[in-house]
Parts: sequence; structure tokens; C-alpha cells
Amino acid sequence: MSFDALLNNLNPQIIGSLKRAIELGKWPNGVALTDQQRRLCAEAVANWERRTLPADAQVGYVPPKRTPAPTRTKSRPSAGFKFSAKCATHIQLLYIHRAEVAPFPVPVTLLP
Repeated sequence: MSFDALLNNLNPQIIGSLKRAIELGKWPNGVALTDQQRRLCAEAVANWERRTLPADAQVGYVPPKRTPAPTRTKSRPSAGFKFSAKCATHIQLLYIHRAEVAPFPVPVTLLP
């Protein structure tokens, strides 16, 4: 049986069962799904939903934002981030202890 023929034989009840198996990691009889079975089930569910359901009813649908996202500038902030002396010292120590031997990437301004 081809994948297209399989998708044509699916119905909402079978898709619900496949979704439940993916979520729980086991079939209704308690047998665990293998990684390959989980991938194939997810692929079948996604393709069936793409063929059958409207976009807003499909798994993973994210509605568009009502307001546009702010535009980002590529330049770095000139003033840098402001931290208390204790916080700035802690952050610099973290950079020292990490294997990244690089200067602090953004200038640090200490708060009074």
C-alpha cells in the first residue's frame, strides 16, 4: 500500500488514535512505539490534516500576529546594558570561567 492510499483510508477516529499514540509513546494495547513508528505516525497525521483540515485547525498552527513585529536594527546599542556592580562582576566572572576567552561583548555601565 502506498502512502497516498494509506492517507485516503484514514478518518478522524484513526487520526485521533495516532495522535494519542504519539503523545503517550505507546499504542492503545500498551506496546511502546519505536522512533520510526512515531515519525511515521506524525508524518501521516500532518499530511492527513494538510489534505483534510483548514490551516487554523491543523496541529502546530500559529495564528498571525495582529500587530507587526518591531523592526530590528543591526547596530549594537551604544550605551550598552546597565547592571549593578555585583551583577556585572558576576556576569564577567561567568565569561571568564567559560572557555570563550573573549572580552565582554557589550560595554557594561554600572548603576549608581
